[in-house]
Amino acid sequence: MSHYAEIQGDCDSPDALKKAIELTCPDMIIHMIAMYQSHIEALEKALEGQRIKLLLISSVDVYKGFEVFNKLSSAPIEPIPFTEKSPLRDIRFPYREKPGINFGYYYDKILVEEIACGRRQSIDFPNCGDTHGAANHKKSAGSCVKSSKCKKVCQWY
Repeated sequence: MSHYAEIQGDCDSPDALKKAIELTCPDMIIHMIAMYQSHIEALEKALEGQRIKLLLISSVDVYKGFEVFNKLSSAPIEPIPFTEKSPLRDIRFPYREKPGINFGYYYDKILVEEIACGRRQSIDFPNCGDTHGAANHKKSAGSCVKSSKCKKVCQWY
């Protein structure tokens, strides 16, 4: 990559996101924090009238296996490693009412990903294929960025 910028700021603020996007003029955004619906809505608002590639970082807790491992479901144990084709958990907001987890009430990566994927008019996802799992266990977000041929990347923390 010829240029990389790391941005730290308020993911709920379309104005902060828009300012960072205007400042860095990225070809791609790697969103490391998107945990709530409001994060994706703010990004969409900041991208109004633009189209930028987005690499949205997921979490293992989106999978049914997470639900079973944490005894949130009595379903059978899922095979590992998880892949993009592994079943997703049925329970939403898995951290609500969990002691010591202060971010959990609105957190749900499945909801974040569904919203982001449903709004492709402002968000463009690079075709990275399966970035984890048996077939591509060495493929990383970095190799996904390289394969997208983006020259300027903005990583949002």
